[in-house]
Amino acid sequence: MSLSREPPLRMVSSFMESEPDSPSVAVRLSEPIWRYGAAAHVELLVRCVQLQQLLERETLCSSAVATLEEVCEQRPRARELVREVLSGVDALTQQPGTEPIGVLDQTGLSELCPLVGHFLGDPSRIYRSEGAPSINEYIDHVAAIQQLHSTALMIRADATAGRHKYVAHKLALLYHAVNASRVSREVLRRRIEERFEEAKELTEGSDAPVLPPDLVEWVVRLCDEVEAIVLATPPSMMHKLEPVARYLGIGDFG
Repeated sequence: MSLSREPPLRMVSSFMESEPDSPSVAVRLSEPIWRYGAAAHVELLVRCVQLQQLLERETLCSSAVATLEEVCEQRPRARELVREVLSGVDALTQQPGTEPIGVLDQTGLSELCPLVGHFLGDPSRIYRSEGAPSINEYIDHVAAIQQLHSTALMIRADATAGRHKYVAHKLALLYHAVNASRVSREVLRRRIEERFEEAKELTEGSDAPVLPPDLVEWVVRLCDEVEAIVLATPPSMMHKLEPVARYLGIGDFG
Protein backbone atom coordinates (compact mmCIF):
# COMPACT_ATOMS: atom_id res chain seq x y z
CA MET A 1 0.00 0.00 0.00
CA SER A 2 1.39 3.38 -0.98
CA LEU A 3 1.56 5.97 1.79
CA SER A 4 1.09 8.68 -0.81
CA ARG A 5 -2.44 7.41 -1.42
CA GLU A 6 -3.42 7.29 2.23
CA PRO A 7 -5.29 10.21 3.82
CA PRO A 8 -3.39 12.17 6.48
CA LEU A 9 -3.65 10.88 10.04
CA ARG A 10 -4.68 14.34 11.21
CA MET A 11 -5.90 17.33 9.25
CA VAL A 12 -3.74 20.21 10.46
CA SER A 13 -5.28 22.96 8.34
CA SER A 14 -7.98 23.39 5.73
CA PHE A 15 -6.01 26.16 4.03
CA MET A 16 -5.50 24.20 0.81
CA GLU A 17 -9.05 22.90 0.63
CA SER A 18 -11.46 24.45 -1.82
CA GLU A 19 -14.05 25.54 0.72
CA PRO A 20 -16.13 28.74 0.57
CA ASP A 21 -14.41 30.18 3.62
CA SER A 22 -10.89 29.29 2.50
CA PRO A 23 -8.62 32.28 1.87
CA SER A 24 -7.75 33.09 -1.72
CA VAL A 25 -4.42 34.41 -2.99
CA ALA A 26 -4.18 36.50 -6.14
CA VAL A 27 -1.19 35.40 -8.20
CA ARG A 28 0.30 38.41 -10.00
CA LEU A 29 3.60 37.01 -11.30
CA SER A 30 2.70 37.75 -14.92
CA GLU A 31 1.30 41.22 -14.31
CA PRO A 32 3.38 44.29 -15.19
CA ILE A 33 4.94 46.36 -12.41
CA TRP A 34 3.48 49.51 -13.95
CA ARG A 35 -0.18 49.76 -14.83
CA TYR A 36 0.04 50.69 -18.48
CA GLY A 37 -2.57 53.11 -19.72
CA ALA A 38 -2.73 55.05 -16.46
CA ALA A 39 -0.09 57.43 -17.78
CA ALA A 40 1.31 57.35 -21.31
CA HIS A 41 4.63 58.85 -20.23
CA VAL A 42 5.19 56.06 -17.66
CA GLU A 43 4.70 53.41 -20.33
CA LEU A 44 7.08 55.23 -22.67
CA LEU A 45 9.71 55.42 -19.90
CA VAL A 46 9.44 51.68 -19.24
CA ARG A 47 9.77 50.81 -22.95
CA CYS A 48 12.74 53.13 -23.45
CA VAL A 49 14.55 51.64 -20.45
CA GLN A 50 13.90 48.11 -21.74
CA LEU A 51 15.18 49.05 -25.18
CA GLN A 52 18.22 50.81 -23.69
CA GLN A 53 19.15 47.68 -21.71
CA LEU A 54 18.83 45.48 -24.79
CA LEU A 55 20.85 47.87 -26.96
CA GLU A 56 23.58 48.05 -24.32
CA ARG A 57 23.95 44.27 -24.33
CA GLU A 58 24.09 44.13 -28.12
CA THR A 59 26.58 46.98 -28.56
CA LEU A 60 28.86 45.80 -25.75
CA CYS A 61 29.01 42.29 -27.23
CA SER A 62 29.73 43.58 -30.74
CA SER A 63 33.14 44.75 -31.95
CA ALA A 64 31.46 47.14 -34.42
CA VAL A 65 28.45 49.36 -33.82
CA ALA A 66 25.53 47.73 -35.62
CA THR A 67 22.65 49.52 -37.27
CA LEU A 68 19.23 49.37 -35.68
CA GLU A 69 18.04 47.05 -38.43
CA GLU A 70 20.92 44.65 -37.73
CA VAL A 71 20.12 44.64 -34.03
CA CYS A 72 16.45 43.97 -34.79
CA GLU A 73 17.41 41.08 -37.10
CA GLN A 74 19.45 39.48 -34.32
CA ARG A 75 17.01 40.34 -31.54
CA PRO A 76 13.33 40.25 -32.56
CA ARG A 77 12.48 41.68 -29.14
CA ALA A 78 14.30 44.87 -30.15
CA ARG A 79 11.94 45.32 -33.09
CA GLU A 80 8.96 44.88 -30.77
CA LEU A 81 10.34 47.46 -28.34
CA VAL A 82 11.02 49.95 -31.12
CA ARG A 83 7.40 49.63 -32.24
CA GLU A 84 6.23 50.08 -28.65
CA VAL A 85 8.42 53.17 -28.19
CA LEU A 86 7.01 54.69 -31.37
CA SER A 87 3.48 53.85 -30.23
CA GLY A 88 4.28 55.40 -26.87
CA VAL A 89 5.43 58.61 -28.54
CA ASP A 90 2.17 58.72 -30.54
CA ALA A 91 0.13 58.14 -27.38
CA LEU A 92 2.03 60.81 -25.47
CA THR A 93 1.66 63.47 -28.15
CA GLN A 94 -1.73 62.21 -29.41
CA GLN A 95 -0.33 62.81 -32.89
CA PRO A 96 0.33 59.58 -34.86
CA GLY A 97 3.56 59.57 -36.84
CA THR A 98 5.37 62.06 -34.58
CA GLU A 99 9.16 62.04 -35.02
CA PRO A 100 10.37 60.21 -31.89
CA ILE A 101 13.66 61.99 -31.30
CA GLY A 102 11.95 65.36 -30.81
CA VAL A 103 9.85 63.93 -27.97
CA LEU A 104 12.82 62.03 -26.49
CA ASP A 105 14.83 65.26 -26.43
CA GLN A 106 11.99 67.31 -24.99
CA THR A 107 11.33 64.83 -22.18
CA GLY A 108 15.00 64.13 -21.42
CA LEU A 109 14.63 60.46 -22.35
CA SER A 110 17.40 60.77 -24.94
CA GLU A 111 19.81 61.56 -22.06
CA LEU A 112 18.41 58.90 -19.75
CA CYS A 113 18.56 56.30 -22.56
CA PRO A 114 21.30 57.59 -24.90
CA LEU A 115 21.43 54.47 -27.10
CA VAL A 116 17.72 54.81 -27.79
CA GLY A 117 18.40 58.41 -28.81
CA HIS A 118 21.35 57.31 -30.96
CA PHE A 119 19.43 54.64 -32.88
CA LEU A 120 16.17 56.58 -33.22
CA GLY A 121 17.76 59.98 -33.79
CA ASP A 122 21.00 61.32 -35.28
CA PRO A 123 23.75 58.63 -35.18
CA SER A 124 26.46 61.33 -35.31
CA ARG A 125 25.17 63.09 -32.21
CA ILE A 126 26.27 62.25 -28.66
CA TYR A 127 23.17 61.93 -26.51
CA ARG A 128 24.95 60.92 -23.33
CA SER A 129 25.33 63.89 -21.00
CA GLU A 130 28.24 63.62 -18.55
CA GLY A 131 26.23 65.55 -15.98
CA ALA A 132 23.20 63.26 -16.16
CA PRO A 133 23.22 59.85 -14.44
CA SER A 134 22.48 56.89 -16.68
CA ILE A 135 19.41 54.80 -16.02
CA ASN A 136 21.68 52.04 -14.68
CA GLU A 137 23.23 54.45 -12.18
CA TYR A 138 19.75 55.43 -11.07
CA ILE A 139 18.65 51.82 -10.57
CA ASP A 140 21.89 50.81 -8.79
CA HIS A 141 21.80 53.81 -6.46
CA VAL A 142 18.16 53.36 -5.49
CA ALA A 143 18.81 49.64 -4.86
CA ALA A 144 21.80 50.46 -2.62
CA ILE A 145 19.80 52.97 -0.57
CA GLN A 146 16.94 50.50 -0.23
CA GLN A 147 19.42 47.88 1.02
CA LEU A 148 20.78 50.36 3.58
CA HIS A 149 17.29 51.22 4.81
CA SER A 150 16.02 47.64 5.02
CA THR A 151 19.17 46.48 6.86
CA ALA A 152 18.75 49.20 9.48
CA LEU A 153 15.09 48.27 9.98
CA MET A 154 16.01 44.60 10.38
CA ILE A 155 18.71 45.31 12.98
CA ARG A 156 16.45 47.61 14.97
CA ALA A 157 13.68 45.00 15.03
CA ASP A 158 16.11 42.30 16.21
CA ALA A 159 17.62 44.53 18.90
CA THR A 160 14.28 45.56 20.39
CA ALA A 161 12.90 42.00 20.24
CA GLY A 162 15.89 40.53 22.08
CA ARG A 163 17.28 38.67 19.07
CA HIS A 164 20.90 39.60 19.71
CA LYS A 165 22.87 36.58 18.47
CA TYR A 166 23.63 38.00 15.02
CA VAL A 167 23.58 41.72 15.80
CA ALA A 168 27.33 42.12 15.20
CA HIS A 169 27.11 40.27 11.89
CA LYS A 170 24.22 42.48 10.79
CA LEU A 171 26.06 45.62 11.87
CA ALA A 172 28.83 44.50 9.52
CA LEU A 173 26.22 44.19 6.75
CA LEU A 174 25.03 47.69 7.61
CA TYR A 175 28.61 48.95 7.32
CA HIS A 176 28.89 47.44 3.83
CA ALA A 177 25.51 48.91 2.88
CA VAL A 178 26.72 52.35 3.98
CA ASN A 179 29.79 51.96 1.75
CA ALA A 180 27.70 50.82 -1.22
CA SER A 181 25.13 53.61 -0.91
CA ARG A 182 27.68 56.36 -0.16
CA VAL A 183 25.02 58.08 1.94
CA SER A 184 26.66 60.07 4.79
CA ARG A 185 29.38 57.46 4.53
CA GLU A 186 32.02 58.97 6.82
CA VAL A 187 29.50 59.88 9.54
CA LEU A 188 27.70 56.52 9.58
CA ARG A 189 30.88 54.47 9.40
CA ARG A 190 32.26 56.26 12.45
CA ARG A 191 28.98 55.68 14.29
CA ILE A 192 29.08 51.94 13.58
CA GLU A 193 32.75 51.70 14.54
CA GLU A 194 32.03 53.28 17.95
CA ARG A 195 30.77 50.07 19.54
CA PHE A 196 30.99 47.38 16.88
CA GLU A 197 33.83 45.50 18.59
CA GLU A 198 31.92 45.58 21.88
CA ALA A 199 28.84 44.09 20.23
CA LYS A 200 30.98 41.45 18.54
CA GLU A 201 32.66 40.36 21.79
CA LEU A 202 29.34 40.11 23.63
CA THR A 203 27.60 38.04 20.94
CA GLU A 204 30.40 35.64 19.96
CA GLY A 205 30.71 32.33 21.76
CA SER A 206 27.17 32.25 23.12
CA ASP A 207 24.08 30.55 21.75
CA ALA A 208 21.72 33.10 23.27
CA PRO A 209 23.62 36.31 24.00
CA VAL A 210 21.84 39.25 25.61
CA LEU A 211 23.19 42.75 25.03
CA PRO A 212 23.12 45.22 27.93
CA PRO A 213 20.35 47.83 27.77
CA ASP A 214 22.73 50.70 26.98
CA LEU A 215 24.11 48.82 23.96
CA VAL A 216 20.61 47.96 22.74
CA GLU A 217 19.73 51.64 23.04
CA TRP A 218 22.82 52.54 21.00
CA VAL A 219 21.87 50.08 18.26
CA VAL A 220 18.33 51.47 18.11
CA ARG A 221 19.58 55.08 17.97
CA LEU A 222 22.03 54.15 15.21
CA CYS A 223 19.26 52.55 13.13
CA ASP A 224 16.97 55.51 13.78
CA GLU A 225 19.72 57.80 12.49
CA VAL A 226 20.17 55.74 9.32
CA GLU A 227 16.43 55.77 8.66
CA ALA A 228 16.20 59.53 9.22
CA ILE A 229 19.04 60.16 6.75
CA VAL A 230 17.47 57.95 4.08
CA LEU A 231 13.97 59.38 4.51
CA ALA A 232 15.37 62.90 4.27
CA THR A 233 16.40 62.00 0.68
CA PRO A 234 20.16 62.65 0.65
CA PRO A 235 21.66 64.96 -2.04
CA SER A 236 23.33 62.04 -3.82
CA MET A 237 19.98 60.36 -4.23
CA MET A 238 18.36 63.58 -5.40
CA HIS A 239 21.03 63.88 -8.10
CA LYS A 240 20.46 60.33 -9.27
CA LEU A 241 16.67 60.68 -9.10
CA GLU A 242 16.45 64.09 -10.75
CA PRO A 243 16.30 62.99 -14.42
CA VAL A 244 13.60 60.39 -13.75
CA ALA A 245 11.71 62.67 -11.35
CA ARG A 246 11.81 65.46 -13.92
CA TYR A 247 10.53 63.12 -16.61
CA LEU A 248 7.69 61.74 -14.47
CA GLY A 249 6.53 65.30 -13.80
CA ILE A 250 6.34 66.34 -17.46
CA GLY A 251 2.53 66.44 -17.60
CA ASP A 252 0.68 66.36 -20.91
CA PHE A 253 2.03 66.77 -24.43
CA GLY A 254 0.32 67.76 -27.60
